[in-house]
Amino acid sequence: MPYPPNVPRYFADIDLAVSARDYLRISELSNSQQLNNLSADFHRELRHLDSVPWVDLLNNSLTVDFDGTPVRILRPEDHLRVVCVHWLTDGGAREERLLDIFYAVQNRPDNFDWTRCLDIVSPTRRQWIITAIGIAHHYLDLCVDDLPFVDEIHQMPSWIRRCLEREWRAKIQRNDVPPLRSDPKGFLQQVLKRIPPNPISATIECEGEMGQRLPFRYQAWVFFRFIKTGFKFLGHSLFHPRRSHS
Repeated sequence: MPYPPNVPRYFADIDLAVSARDYLRISELSNSQQLNNLSADFHRELRHLDSVPWVDLLNNSLTVDFDGTPVRILRPEDHLRVVCVHWLTDGGAREERLLDIFYAVQNRPDNFDWTRCLDIVSPTRRQWIITAIGIAHHYLDLCVDDLPFVDEIHQMPSWIRRCLEREWRAKIQRNDVPPLRSDPKGFLQQVLKRIPPNPISATIECEGEMGQRLPFRYQAWVFFRFIKTGFKFLGHSLFHPRRSHS
């Protein structure tokens, strides 16, 4: 992440993506005593965060030295695309994480390839990336004058701004839904937090377009899906109080 030396980027854990072929093996290993104390989340490739094939991402990745150990990371263009989708997936609720997008664009290398970043995914996902960059421009004054899609940035729908500012004012952030029996107050808070669904995250979940109108149809789909799975989860919550659900 291209953060300036004087701006620390705090994190709680490390996200590591592994191939689908190796995921079961690394999952078993992560539960072993060897990795029991490692604060890391292992993911089966990049899940919904990117639509570019894993082999393509791997072949275009970079290897960096980390205290004498070679570590493979996404190339800057792929990294920016994934960071944008990750932030939008959470509905933009974490205001401080918008800096990830800000610095990834501001401190991009001179040979940054916007075609690689934007044009190897669908037009819908291309729109998501540009929207996320537009949000960084609007709230963090990110300079976009030299970007090839600058005219598209100024078309950010007003409902997105309302959604973000409402999330940033909220005292309760969306987290895992705790078991009803052990934490009824937290359970109720997290259920109410999801009603109505965040329109940004609902759009991403439905692989939808971020148009000028509030995406009621995406919110409705996510809401009914939440209700459908909620009854099943409620049963597990009552009879298996140690389990949680996101």
